[in-house]
Amino acid sequence: MYQQGFITLTTDFGQYDPFVGIMKGIIHSINPDVIIHDLTHHIPSQDVPAADFLFSRSYFYFPENTVHVLVVDPGVGSGRRILAAECEGYRFVFPDNGILTSVLENAMNPEIVVVENKDYFLTDISNTFHGRDIFAPVAAHLSCGIPLCELGAKLKEKPKRVPRLQPVCLKNRIRGEVCYIDMFGNCWTNIDAALMPADVKRDDLHFRIMNRGLEGRVVSSYHEGTPHRELVALVNSFNVLEFSVNMGHAAADFMINRGDAVEIFW
Repeated sequence: MYQQGFITLTTDFGQYDPFVGIMKGIIHSINPDVIIHDLTHHIPSQDVPAADFLFSRSYFYFPENTVHVLVVDPGVGSGRRILAAECEGYRFVFPDNGILTSVLENAMNPEIVVVENKDYFLTDISNTFHGRDIFAPVAAHLSCGIPLCELGAKLKEKPKRVPRLQPVCLKNRIRGEVCYIDMFGNCWTNIDAALMPADVKRDDLHFRIMNRGLEGRVVSSYHEGTPHRELVALVNSFNVLEFSVNMGHAAADFMINRGDAVEIFW
């Protein structure tokens, strides 16, 4: 086995408490040479759908063979399973609560096992901090090169999925919803850039947030929105349509919430 590699951590722990630091300590006690990256520790608390959405658009920026650890785990201490998967050139350790829905549904023949071999856990297992006691040591051992099958038996059924509203494409419009609000107040939707019509000029695209009675134009970049609190839509760096206010906070300024129904039309 080798002592190297990359591990990422995605959690809802924040960085006020010592949880993240302890997980890193456990990992380095098993593989001192591994490089640990914090993808984010600011997933909204217990928000599995948000974690699924953000992680699925982030994990592939890391080198192949990276071990991705996801701990947004409101079912900790219950009978929920912990899974490990290998697909797309990466390995993943995650609770079976739908947090990897988007990655797995787009993967070709993922290998998934139930993590149950206690040889790779800490000796004492708490009911409240499996990130420390199970996820961290399992990830560290994976980064040392153990095969996935060492962790447990192959999962016989499909892992749990998070329910998601899919965008609907009609003749001259695409309907979706706001699914995430970032720290700048930008409101991300589930409308992917690939769904937008390539043969329609940008000036002919408009948006509507139905339950707020808001309409506006689709632009190419943040600076195109006037500094007078104009709400605009644009394709962001994650290739989804978002609503933004130049030098403002779209969600707060216009009382936009997750789940709000939206559409672009032409």
